[in-house]
Amino acid sequence: MEYPIELTLDEITIILQSVDVVTITGRNARLVATLQSKLDEAAFQIQMNMQMQEQERIQAEQERQRQLEILIAKEAKKTSKTPSN
Repeated sequence: MEYPIELTLDEITIILQSVDVVTITGRNARLVATLQSKLDEAAFQIQMNMQMQEQERIQAEQERQRQLEILIAKEAKKTSKTPSN
């Protein structure tokens, strides 16, 4: 039976480092190898999610910047067309 727990990337990294230091032999060796594999995969998934979120944030910021530049250009055209009194 599996029980989900939520760990941060730092927590997973610490557990991975700890497991790497301990030498396990016998019947628990396979269990530890499986645990390392699961932790590696979880760390990878967290890193990928963080990268995707950062890319989405950058794209949203670029789109906001583009929209702002369009708005500024429109306002500049309005200002240049307005006759001075």
